[in-house]
Amino acid sequence: LTNMQLVPLSQGKFAKVDDWHYERIVSLGPWHAFRARNSWYACHIVRGTREHVYMHHVVMGRKGIDHVNLDGLDNQETNLRDATVYQQSCNARLRCDNSTGVKGVVRDSTNNVFKVRITVNGKRIYLGNFTSLEKAKAVIDEARKNSHGEFARHSDSSEQRPRSFNGNCFKQF
Repeated sequence: LTNMQLVPLSQGKFAKVDDWHYERIVSLGPWHAFRARNSWYACHIVRGTREHVYMHHVVMGRKGIDHVNLDGLDNQETNLRDATVYQQSCNARLRCDNSTGVKGVVRDSTNNVFKVRITVNGKRIYLGNFTSLEKAKAVIDEARKNSHGEFARHSDSSEQRPRSFNGNCFKQF
């Protein structure tokens, strides 16, 4: 027995939903794969309008929902949580134009240091310069844990940086 179903989308993609949501989701009509920046989402266009409805909003019955594992096509309740726009930004993946592989750390080649900064509630906070990437990573990870709590997404060597096509970071799919 499985407690998950796959909902077919356009472009050969599928979205995951819990069994108990499946019939209601497919009854709404066709669902489409929709790319927004560096993630795919399941989207339904309301008949006779241009209104887009996201599957994760339908599953949870409200807007302001975050995908814990960053997979916008995984709409199982265990992967969805309430989140403000700010909290969702804390859970964002590493940008493709990040040259250090660590969120919040930039290399200053002029001074041969790694600059560390974090954004907390819209304010950018400078945390210092460090001569080693390892020390800079330790500082930013601790700051992120303290400031972003459960929404902190630390840089992880296993996390793939989004690919860049034609210099545009977000046209990877």
